[in-house]
Amino acid sequence: MNKEQIDIFEKFRKLTLSFPNEILKSKMHSVCNEQLEYLADELLLLSEEILSQVSAYGVCLYLQHGGDLQTEKNNDYILHDLFLHEGHQNAGPIFYRVRDLVQELSAALTDKQIELFNSESEINKKLQELAALRNALMHGFFKLPSERNFDL
Repeated sequence: MNKEQIDIFEKFRKLTLSFPNEILKSKMHSVCNEQLEYLADELLLLSEEILSQVSAYGVCLYLQHGGDLQTEKNNDYILHDLFLHEGHQNAGPIFYRVRDLVQELSAALTDKQIELFNSESEINKKLQELAALRNALMHGFFKLPSERNFDL
């Protein structure tokens, strides 16, 4: 790693020490403690957790403010994909679906809530980039070094 990469990694490591969410803190800590060439799995788990937690918050908003916008189809999707699947294998698609559901509620939400789920906002664009990274990680964007493949 070069000096700039080391500085970024050190800032990230320090952030993990002060982060209030224990699940995210643990996953961030795992990223910091993994060897660089084997980091893909930890990055995948961290990105899925972030997307899943944002989605869970969106579902809370949908259930709280959805009213007439709630449909059987949407509710079945939420129950099936969020609560009946183990793990976060659908974190990216669920994030996009929940984002679309929450965007329909914009009249009932605060500006900060709207910004988190508005596909044109900067924070949501960053979440979309995270979903794309998650997808790339999930589908082998990072390859294991050949030496590690022999151990599997």
